[in-house]
Amino acid sequence: MTNVTNTIEEKRLLLYRLTRIIKALYPTKKTQSPFDQQKQEITRHLDPEDMILLTDLLHCLTILNGNSRINEAGELISTQTDWLNAVQLILPQKLKLTPKILNAWEKLKEVIGERPFDNVEACSRLKISQQTFKRYMKPLLLHGLIIQQKTN
Repeated sequence: MTNVTNTIEEKRLLLYRLTRIIKALYPTKKTQSPFDQQKQEITRHLDPEDMILLTDLLHCLTILNGNSRINEAGELISTQTDWLNAVQLILPQKLKLTPKILNAWEKLKEVIGERPFDNVEACSRLKISQQTFKRYMKPLLLHGLIIQQKTN
């Protein structure tokens, strides 16, 4: 029979233990996160303990996922997925990314790739209304999944 973790404190304790185990397994691994701006936006109201836990989770998720993402200094590079997973584990209420929004983002990446696009093209490709796309854009922009470019 499986025990169910119900309280936030129980979950934090398990996440803390998990990060300690992963750090013990990979004591020499270094990581680098390009998500400092998103981190500041999401974590500005966190207490110091939760901020440390979020940083440790990102480090550990990067280690577990990142053997092919190594920079010139030999450090593993965090990806947007590592960041989203870390936030989801410790701050699910802050993520505000529903499965529908994440599915739309995945489809956009698939059909448009890394090139710039406008709202009309995105709505056409996703087969959604302008209003729905605008609602999806806010959390995608907040988490750096989409970068808005200024038009002249």
